[in-house]
Amino acid sequence: MEEAEGSKKGVVLLKNEVDRSPIIILLSHDGNEKLSILSVPRDLYVPILYHDGQVMIKDKITHVTAFGGDVDVQKTINSYFQINPDFYSEMTHNELIELIDGFGGVEEADGKAITGEETLTLLLERNLPNSSNNEVQHYQILEAFLVNLLEKSELFTDYFPSDVDMHSIMMEDKLESGLIDARFYYFLNEEDLEDIINQLK
Repeated sequence: MEEAEGSKKGVVLLKNEVDRSPIIILLSHDGNEKLSILSVPRDLYVPILYHDGQVMIKDKITHVTAFGGDVDVQKTINSYFQINPDFYSEMTHNELIELIDGFGGVEEADGKAITGEETLTLLLERNLPNSSNNEVQHYQILEAFLVNLLEKSELFTDYFPSDVDMHSIMMEDKLESGLIDARFYYFLNEEDLEDIINQLK
């Protein structure tokens, strides 16, 4: 599937205090009204790449920022999901909290506004194996955050319009879980990964 003319793509990566990235968000606007959103599970098993594109190790994607300068974070994400982002935004958890509180909190569908810390906590509660509701709730909070961000912040105004139709790319039915050396991972087979890549085009 070819990319739509006028499409824009971006990556938002949130780092915690120990240089892990439990939240990685891929955004793809089709040039019209549709904004596709992929929130990458932190335990997804991916090749971690050096700057020359060679594989350093296969590990959880949340660890991509934990290897320091040896690893090319953007190349790792871009290569796995076959995207060519127009922007890459990396921030700490505290910076996200300050950003949200700066525009007055995230207003949910019921009109209630939640703080930056509450938003971050809800996003981090995602737990795919136990309940599909958690995946749905994760995307509801994420979409509410993005709606408020596009309307109240200038962070993405060069790339996305403020009025978009959001499409969440759910992964729960595609993921397989397993252990490697007693460590838990999620895995995507090639067919399901290709489907996700196409939805991001």
